[in-house]
Amino acid sequence: GSADKTIRLWDVETGREIRRFVGHEAGVTCLALLDGHLLSGSADWTLRLWDVETATELRRFEGHTGPVLSIVAPDPHRVLSGSADKTIRLWDGATGKLLVRLEGHENGVRALVFSSDGKRLVSGSWDNTVRIWDVETGKQRLLLEGHTDPVYCVALSADGRRAASGGQDCTARLWDAETGKLLSTIQWTSYVNSVVFSPDGNLLAFGTCCVIGRKDDTIGLWDVRARKQILGIHADGLVSSVAFSPAGDRLATAGSDAVIRLWDVPTGKELLKFPAHLDDVRSVAFSPDGTRLATGSGDKTIRLWEVRTGRDIATLTGHSDVVYSVAFSPDGTRLASSSDDESVRLWDAATGKELRRIADRAGSVAAVAFSPDSKRLAYGSTDATVRVRDLEGAEILTLKGHTDSVYHVAFSPDGKLLASGGRNLSVHLWNAKTGIELLKLGGHERDVSSIVFFPDGKRVATGCHDPLVRVWDVETGQELLKLEADTVAVSPEGKRLAASRHGVIRVCDARTGKEFLSFRGRSGGINALAFSPNGLELASGHENTSALVWSLRPAGTAEKREPDTMWADLADDAAWHQAAWSFGALEKAPTFLRERLLAPAADEARFKALLAGLSDEAIEKRQTAEKALEESADHV
Repeated sequence: GSADKTIRLWDVETGREIRRFVGHEAGVTCLALLDGHLLSGSADWTLRLWDVETATELRRFEGHTGPVLSIVAPDPHRVLSGSADKTIRLWDGATGKLLVRLEGHENGVRALVFSSDGKRLVSGSWDNTVRIWDVETGKQRLLLEGHTDPVYCVALSADGRRAASGGQDCTARLWDAETGKLLSTIQWTSYVNSVVFSPDGNLLAFGTCCVIGRKDDTIGLWDVRARKQILGIHADGLVSSVAFSPAGDRLATAGSDAVIRLWDVPTGKELLKFPAHLDDVRSVAFSPDGTRLATGSGDKTIRLWEVRTGRDIATLTGHSDVVYSVAFSPDGTRLASSSDDESVRLWDAATGKELRRIADRAGSVAAVAFSPDSKRLAYGSTDATVRVRDLEGAEILTLKGHTDSVYHVAFSPDGKLLASGGRNLSVHLWNAKTGIELLKLGGHERDVSSIVFFPDGKRVATGCHDPLVRVWDVETGQELLKLEADTVAVSPEGKRLAASRHGVIRVCDARTGKEFLSFRGRSGGINALAFSPNGLELASGHENTSALVWSLRPAGTAEKREPDTMWADLADDAAWHQAAWSFGALEKAPTFLRERLLAPAADEARFKALLAGLSDEAIEKRQTAEKALEESADHV
């Protein structure tokens, strides 16, 4: 976006101008993606939504009385803008209607962030203040003062108790988000551009600029409790974004060099380097053996990554538009992709070579899925149909019943059912052999964003931008569970759900919805989630061009915790799940358990059954198993 009032889209490789967006009456100040479209803010006081392919203006948000300085779109139906008119405005992204107006800042609003529950908003301003707001009422809850220059970035801890800010005064500041009290001031050598809390809230990471000709640290780590710096890391250029791993022992950073880096938190050592996609990541998929990750992006490419090292194995080119979906065949030999270029393509998963086009001129294809036997492909299109073809491209079935675009498709584990969902707000269940519609699941109020069957094939989880994730009984259509989220994945054993909203990923019990674990992703929305085949990693695809792989096992903590502590935690209703994972990651767990329990060899079968009971979902069964094992030890 430029002061010449235009937005220009460029080919990064050639430098050629692809498209020009004309309509603003003053300079363009900020840009953001909103559900695949382009959102722009301008000194002409307006926000505008554009069709990226045609450069046509789709919607205009009017009401500000000064230049728009900041935009954040946490989901397709909520847009927040900060302006030089000193106000923050919350808009309905679908209609452009003004929902709430937040007033109180005395200068332009530069930075915005939602709380994980979506009820509070933190803003940073040129008036050198940070403010915390009630989103529903638009009332200011707290005024945080201390910065001596404009504030550039803000963050909230996962529990909402701490806020952080950084800015032009070369400081990062830590606040009590409930009282507004200033807890710490961290002085740095350059402007602070980004701040983020670790998942447990004990660490604060921040990114700054590298001063030309100097080797100052550009990434800092601060101990929130001890209130002291514990690490400084140097990276060239401007560090624009930082994110912690769920265990808090790794830090991912992105900067002006378009490279994602992974750092070891205790030592500051660079572990991995990921060349970034040039547009948002729309889809992620693990290979069946869990060693590779495929990502599809708005930059028209597919990338294959080695999960263990983060190495970029191959870049698959050929699509001429956004890649919406990628899927590995269950036998691991093929990769399928679908795109806005109206094609479905089949690739050799080992070499990255394009094998054939399964479909062409099929309308914009948003979803693709393999059957469990790797012999069929299903895909959904903007022409409101679902088609099933063999791998040579011969059409087997055409399923009609949707009234609008189909965004997602999924086969059941036994291959007998096919589920599809999209813009008509419902999920359809089909007989995958005959094409007969068996069931229609209604209740969603927005586009269906994801569909995943459980391993037993008896339940299906659906995500939606309403924003609710729902779990359904496949035979009856009964709704079994409802979670506030918009993207969902099911773990391989079927006991856990991963769901995301407002950039926060939660891992929950698939039957009760009880949260086991939560962590915040990078800035921007999350388009896709996928569990690894062993259930110990979770991949996320983001609007900010990155794909991240999160470790779900407590690596870095299992060996540090005493086995006796983990043993006690197994009987704790709040701590048992983390303790079970800790034992799974502990090499000496079998030895510890046998020494602790002294189980007789003759009772080995019973011993194994009791050990399995320690990780049962029901606390009563875990307590019974522990008591029986303790008694076994006493009698030996």
